[in-house]
Amino acid sequence: MDDRGVWVCGYSFGSVVGLNVVEPRVIGWIAVAPPLAALPNSTRVLASGDPRQKLLLIGEHDQFSTPSQIVHTTGEWINSHQETITGVDHFLLGRTQWVADHVAQWLKNAEQS
Repeated sequence: MDDRGVWVCGYSFGSVVGLNVVEPRVIGWIAVAPPLAALPNSTRVLASGDPRQKLLLIGEHDQFSTPSQIVHTTGEWINSHQETITGVDHFLLGRTQWVADHVAQWLKNAEQS
């Protein structure tokens, strides 16, 4: 790791774990299919009130947290952006390359800004 810091990225429960890492070297968070609605008190992940960027990618038919549940859960989060991945559930079958490409583009754009 260099002086630029790191992005914390995780899938499913790993994204929830990542959203609770709020140390100073973190630049931002990327949560892929975070099961926030399935967790008790899910609005209180530590990153929720943090001003650093957060990207949440949610499958349109996610079995653990629907896009509307995520909108409700994260409604008061600071600096978060949610995108729905059309046509997939929690396991992202057939769209994993799209997710990888989208995350790579997000990071590239963030680095340039």
